[in-house]
Amino acid sequence: MKLSLLMSIVLLLLGIQSCAPTRQYVSLDNDQLTEPARIYVIRDSFLARSFTTKVYANDKLVGKLGNNSYLTWETDKPTIDVEAKLVNTAKTELNLEAGKTYYLKNKVKLGAITSRVKLELLSSEEGLKVLSGVKGPRLDLAQN
Repeated sequence: MKLSLLMSIVLLLLGIQSCAPTRQYVSLDNDQLTEPARIYVIRDSFLARSFTTKVYANDKLVGKLGNNSYLTWETDKPTIDVEAKLVNTAKTELNLEAGKTYYLKNKVKLGAITSRVKLELLSSEEGLKVLSGVKGPRLDLAQN
């Protein structure tokens, strides 16, 4: 009896943790660009499922990244600073080429008290493989 009650509570808590949504605040298409670079930030982790990571590009909020999902946008800038913020801030600068696609993996590490975030640049092959197993964002352009 106690074991089944404990298992029910654990399953309920795991179900509640999967409620962190992904919201994107920048538009995917931009008619003014001829050959923009595309950036994906992907999070496929099982850990820290209830936390969303805020993702910024050049200090502008791109969206909030939940578990098993991605954010994507295009830019015509030659360099871009991408930041992921949870408790800490992970930053990476990308030197972009027109028409190329870049994949960043948002890793969330559980600590003793808090979770920490890290960004890792993936190869095209790795990026496409990870991207195939996650869902896309829900556009919420009113926040922009």
